[in-house]
Amino acid sequence: MKNAPSLIDRAMTPAWGARTGFRNFMNLQRRMNRMLDETLGQDFADLPAVAEFEPSCDVEEYPTHFLFSMDVPGIKKENIKIELNNQNELCISGERKEDHETRAGSFYQNERYFGAFERIFALPAAVKVDQIEAQYKDGVLQVVVPKSEVTKSKQIKISEGKLWSERQSS
Repeated sequence: MKNAPSLIDRAMTPAWGARTGFRNFMNLQRRMNRMLDETLGQDFADLPAVAEFEPSCDVEEYPTHFLFSMDVPGIKKENIKIELNNQNELCISGERKEDHETRAGSFYQNERYFGAFERIFALPAAVKVDQIEAQYKDGVLQVVVPKSEVTKSKQIKISEGKLWSERQSS
């Protein structure tokens, strides 16, 4: 898979350096938990972490197009929305709905995530908006974003004569 430096996934952009930043972030979380414990009288460190559902996505760049392959198992096609916003960002959102069937037993362990997700990818300006396609099969969503021709630089000839502003006034 080729790196696509022109594509940016805002959800995956790291906000801090690898080890040092993560350690600082964990220290901040511990301090905030202590502050909340003291203020509200509860043990926030023992509360379960809320996990967000965020499907994995591979982004590949080819000479003619970008290919986004996203794992969305258990999500119906009708619950997925794909749009290109006015900032030239590809937005893929959806929701995995929890089954509300009655269960006889209680959960021993529940690892599946449910809920809404949104992934936003900044695209380069040179894409063919009207030719974007999406396919869904067996829990995999693929979105193809065709590239358009990049405008080549052109030397502009300078001519002599009346200036543009002079032409407008006459």
